[in-house]
Amino acid sequence: ASFPSFEAFPYSVRVAATVLASSGSTSMAAVCAASLALFDAGVPLRAAVAGVSVGLASMDDEPKKRRLLVDLNGTEDHYGDMDFKVAGSRARVTAAQLDVKPTDGVPVDVLEGALIKARVARGHILDAMARVRVRRENNNKKNSPQRQRPRTRDDDDDDGDEREATKLLSTADSEKDFVVVC
Repeated sequence: ASFPSFEAFPYSVRVAATVLASSGSTSMAAVCAASLALFDAGVPLRAAVAGVSVGLASMDDEPKKRRLLVDLNGTEDHYGDMDFKVAGSRARVTAAQLDVKPTDGVPVDVLEGALIKARVARGHILDAMARVRVRRENNNKKNSPQRQRPRTRDDDDDDGDEREATKLLSTADSEKDFVVVC
């Protein structure tokens, strides 16, 4: 819900993140980094997106001894009962992933508490991101790869593309050539 509409930004985007070291959730760090990188590249995102991991540490199945932990490190993730990754903007959650170890699951009140902690933590992360974020104007070139919607016979298009496609297909040797028309 943060990515711009097709009409506002008809370009294809692929973001790859490489994390060289970690003491926390690399996937949630990648969400934050991707959001900042897209802003820096001039993609007109509707809102910044941040991610945070919330874990659950418990002792002897006693509810009073359960603790929700924000931004897990590797040991907490390994020995904890839950890893709940939540990404989103200030207004909404855009993605979530829940891993639980107990076979009987996690109580709903724990998940509710985790969502609250994630919202608060996400707000802090988004504040930090806002201090360093650069919002550039979309300066993409005419040659940039663009997303295209498939054409149908019902499209009112008089520019001759259909005639050109028919010509290409009729001249292609079906055993040797493969023609893709956009």
